[in-house]
Amino acid sequence: MTKELAGFIERWFKDHSEDEFFQSQRGYPYHVVGPTKIAQRIIYATKPSIVFQVFEDSAAPEQLGIIARYGLPNQSDVDWFPDLIGTRELLFLGDMDPVDLMIFAWLRARLSSIRVTYLGISDSFLSRLSCHIPESYRVPLAPSERAAVPVIEQELLELRETVGQECFTLLKQGYKIELEAVVTALGVSDPIVSLAARI
Repeated sequence: MTKELAGFIERWFKDHSEDEFFQSQRGYPYHVVGPTKIAQRIIYATKPSIVFQVFEDSAAPEQLGIIARYGLPNQSDVDWFPDLIGTRELLFLGDMDPVDLMIFAWLRARLSSIRVTYLGISDSFLSRLSCHIPESYRVPLAPSERAAVPVIEQELLELRETVGQECFTLLKQGYKIELEAVVTALGVSDPIVSLAARI
């Protein structure tokens, strides 16, 4: 079933590539911080610029590594992910939007032997950071993203359980929250890395 779900997501990105759903070409580079021997977790992030700003602001903890790249990975990328991740937990850090939720579901499907945990924006994520997102920071979903919400809910994820009731309601109302909004609302980014280190 996992291969079928991953294939479905890949087709969705291909069919909606003119809009928000972007799949990186094979040669598009990843940004990687290799895990140390004591690293317990690796963050997979869809916003390299944000996640590296976060790490620079916090003096990245030794128990974390990073894999970061925009867009949906290629199936061939899965060949080297397990070698780098090993027995570590993979924490998915992304926007609260249909694109990143689909990428999270794809990683879980393609990396079925690895524990993939959602650390993306959710009620729990915002609560643990004591972060309030003003209404003006919310971004309207593009038409293809709106169309993806019921698909994600019915086919890919337990959506309400993944993002929480308030974020679920926002998605259903046609809005998303991006990581940039969280960093701006916090004023500092260090707590995000601290949260990843202790989750």
